[in-house]
Amino acid sequence: MSKRDYEGNFIQFNLDDFKKWMDGQQEESPYRKNLIGMYIESKVSIKKLMNRMEAESEEAIKEMAKDFQENGGVIKEVDGHYFKISVETGDFLIHRMFVKRPN
Repeated sequence: MSKRDYEGNFIQFNLDDFKKWMDGQQEESPYRKNLIGMYIESKVSIKKLMNRMEAESEEAIKEMAKDFQENGGVIKEVDGHYFKISVETGDFLIHRMFVKRPN
């Protein structure tokens, strides 16, 4: 069933425009600012963590993943659904679904 506006024209839904609008809404959220500086831990295995991490140096990923798995890290930046995490061995990006707050 198609929806129509008040003038009888069909309303089209554009998923890309909606995603752009949602990204703009998230940037203004005070929730995002509260995340910076928060201590977090991994909620996945070290192997999955290494596959999902993005870092400037591919060689350092294994050490950063091990460090994050053992000691956790601190959120430095929030970029959409990705967190820039700081650990002793460096910084990396990872999707927020792979991290958690400690118990």
